[in-house]
Amino acid sequence: MIEPPSASPVLDYRTTTDSVSKPPSKAALYVALLAALIPMLLGTVDIALWLLTFSKAFEAFGIIIVIGGLIFFAIGSICLLIHLVTVLRRPKNLRRQLLMILLAAILLVANFPLAGFYMNLAERSHVRVINQTGMTIDAAVAVDPDGNKYDFGSIASGATASRRIRPRGEGAFNLLITSNGASEEVELDSYTSDGPMTGKRLTVTVTPTKTSVKE
Repeated sequence: MIEPPSASPVLDYRTTTDSVSKPPSKAALYVALLAALIPMLLGTVDIALWLLTFSKAFEAFGIIIVIGGLIFFAIGSICLLIHLVTVLRRPKNLRRQLLMILLAAILLVANFPLAGFYMNLAERSHVRVINQTGMTIDAAVAVDPDGNKYDFGSIASGATASRRIRPRGEGAFNLLITSNGASEEVELDSYTSDGPMTGKRLTVTVTPTKTSVKE
């Protein structure tokens, strides 16, 4: 008996087709986005709380965030590169994928100027002068170690004048007060220097008998 020839095997292309059409995984992209956003959000919260309290705890946390931000940047960059290679191998919705990669890259890089801006804020001291002398203070001028002057102007009796100052140089940071023809030099800080998180909250209270500085 002659058996009929067996049917030709049918090739199944579904697996190959599905693997080509399947969109690339976005896990690496999401990790890159988180690596960009976490230091950004933590840094923003930290500088806001520091400006409110001038607490040294937030100073220490700010330094940790800067160091951690560098690590997050490295992790985010590697994940972004992995996702870019995956996208180029499976070019589905290529334009949209590339735009997402560009967005993540911008957010990662944006942490550097943002950190610089926050560090600039953290180097500024908030100086407040309270006049309780019963007469007008004709002039109040802060002088940093480099000789730069920061004018508070005339301060009426019972009034308060405030400024955010970024002292330059290393050394004493003083306030020169002139009232009724007499001048007094007050030491705001015995030693100040340029550097991150060096800002302080200083309150100067001027009374008829003495002038006090409180940090």
